[in-house]
Amino acid sequence: MAVAAGGCGARVGLAPASPKPRADAPPAAPRTIEETSPALRTALAELARGETAEALRNVAEEYHRLAIFDRAEAYLNRAIRLRPRDSASFDLRARVYRDWGEPDGALGDATRAVYFAPASAGARNTLGTVLFVLGRHDEAEAAFEKALALDPSAAWASSNLCYLALTQGDEARAVGHCERALVADETLVPARHNLALTHAAAGRFDDARREFEAAGSPAQAHYNVGIIHLARRDYDRAVESFDAALRVSPKFDAAFVRAQEARRLAARR
Repeated sequence: MAVAAGGCGARVGLAPASPKPRADAPPAAPRTIEETSPALRTALAELARGETAEALRNVAEEYHRLAIFDRAEAYLNRAIRLRPRDSASFDLRARVYRDWGEPDGALGDATRAVYFAPASAGARNTLGTVLFVLGRHDEAEAAFEKALALDPSAAWASSNLCYLALTQGDEARAVGHCERALVADETLVPARHNLALTHAAAGRFDDARREFEAAGSPAQAHYNVGIIHLARRDYDRAVESFDAALRVSPKFDAAFVRAQEARRLAARR
């Protein structure tokens, strides 16, 4: 509340900050995501100035980021009708279908994206992620390697190779790929997380916490390590990690809930 000028903070002539609504006043309409997301609002305003494939794709990108997949698909369908050979639109629609839980539909679009832009490292990477979801790991690895051949600085492809190697139990190869990703882009959070998971899988929890901390806050790092201990059913160490997160951030509600859960599981065991 602003203080009125003229003596001891007197509220002379000030209206209440939040007038009390009349009992019979209709409830305020809920705000839509189009109103509350600045980036989406900007993309829609650009589209209103002229419908192009790029403008439609930008709107779809924002809906995808917000996990509103049906709206993203609708705008991409329009973009592809305008430009039927646009690799970028097929690539984005493949990622929408992948994240929507429709990998079979994603595979067709990812393949089209590569066909229309064979030199695109990004399209190859998307294809690799879809193949991975489908369980076709050898083909996924080949797609990620091709992305790196096209763009040796493609940190995201190296990070994906890291995770793929981790799922196959090849710790040394996973570490090598993650470190290569972080040399290319030290700010790439998924690579930090994948490297942390690799260290945790090998029992190097201090190293895992260090990588999680480099990707976020100390409290979040302790929390993530706690989640790993919880998944491994090491409930006592999970409690220690969640409590450490709470010491750093006493209002970390999720850490408090998980700590209580780990204590109950430890007692039951």
